[in-house]
Amino acid sequence: NITTVQNGLGDKMAYLIFAITAAVTSTIWAMLVYWQLAIIMLCLQTVYFIEFYAFNIITVKQAEKASTAYGKAGTVISEALNGIRTVLAFNGAQSELHKYERNLDSARSAILKKDFAFGLFRGLTLMSWHWVTVIGLLISAIFYHYNISHISIDDILIVC
Repeated sequence: NITTVQNGLGDKMAYLIFAITAAVTSTIWAMLVYWQLAIIMLCLQTVYFIEFYAFNIITVKQAEKASTAYGKAGTVISEALNGIRTVLAFNGAQSELHKYERNLDSARSAILKKDFAFGLFRGLTLMSWHWVTVIGLLISAIFYHYNISHISIDDILIVC
C-alpha cells in the first residue's frame, strides 16, 4: 500500500530530523557549558559514526543479496508455473523444486547474516555508548579532582 510506505517514510524522516536537531542542540549546549570536555566527548563519539558506517555497508549488502535471491526464487516458480506442462512432461518437478529451495536457502543465509550484523551492531553501539560515557566521566573526575579547570558537577552531568 503506497500510503503505508509514505507513512513509514514520514516516520523515519521525522525521527531523522529529531535526531539531527537533538545532536546539534546538545552539542551547542555542551560547548557553551564546558567546551574543553565537549570537544573530548565529540572526539570519543566518532566511534559511533564508524560503527554506523560499517553497519550500513554490511546490512545493505546482505539485504541486496536476500532480495536478489528472493527474486530468483520467484522467477523459478513463475517459469515453472508458466511451463507446467513442459515441466511435468519431462518429469522436472523435483529439479524445479531444488532450484527454488537453493534460492530460498541463499536468501535465508543473507537474512541471517544481516540479522546477526544488526544484533552485533546493537550490542557494540550500547557498549560504545557506555564506554564513551565512562571515559567522559573519568576525564571529568580528573578535571574536578585536580582542579585543572573550574568545572562543577552540574557541568559534568550536562556535558557527559
